[in-house]
Amino acid sequence: AISDIIFSVNLRGDYTFVNRAGRQITGYSISEAIGMNMSEIVADKEDLEMLENEIRNAVRGSEVSGRYEYQICTKRGDLRYLEVSTTPQKNARGRVIGFFGVGRDVTERKEAEEKIAVLAKFPDENPNPILRVAQDCSVLYANRPGNGMLSALGNTTQVPDKWHQVVGEVLASGQTQEVETVWQDRTLSLIFTPVLDMNYVNIYGRDITDRKQAET
Repeated sequence: AISDIIFSVNLRGDYTFVNRAGRQITGYSISEAIGMNMSEIVADKEDLEMLENEIRNAVRGSEVSGRYEYQICTKRGDLRYLEVSTTPQKNARGRVIGFFGVGRDVTERKEAEEKIAVLAKFPDENPNPILRVAQDCSVLYANRPGNGMLSALGNTTQVPDKWHQVVGEVLASGQTQEVETVWQDRTLSLIFTPVLDMNYVNIYGRDITDRKQAET
């Protein structure tokens, strides 16, 4: 089943198409969602202004990001985080007439990042692995669980080769990525978080074994 929202909007920000996944995430039926404006769903005023500005830039022919992360307000009033990619929709003359978009619900990941950020204030007391990695993938810092994990993976001075690409990608994009790994018969979610002004990546681990077992 498709779990991502697929949608299209016109230049006014009105939704002209929404797939079934949109109903599951937003609570609005397809007939309710079509014709609604972004302003009725996007939760934060600054995010809405940013999206409206992106529409204006695309119409003018200026370069736009095409990748966004923002909160929406569901029909029930709950707040959900969406990670959205958009592509301009053009007519036969090449003029932008709207946008196609794909949105993924990343609420669980965002909430986990917020909890990890609190725990990261006390990294030595955190029972989960925390690492700081330089651009060349050398390890700048590891708390005790992090050092234990690296030792089990065979190298305490550099992260595994399979993570090198992730480190490069998060530094290049400025966006977090999640990687799963197994350590001591437990499944860990590792959130790679770029710190661009210092040119390194913080890696925050959390145990998701119970969740993964529940999914199977």
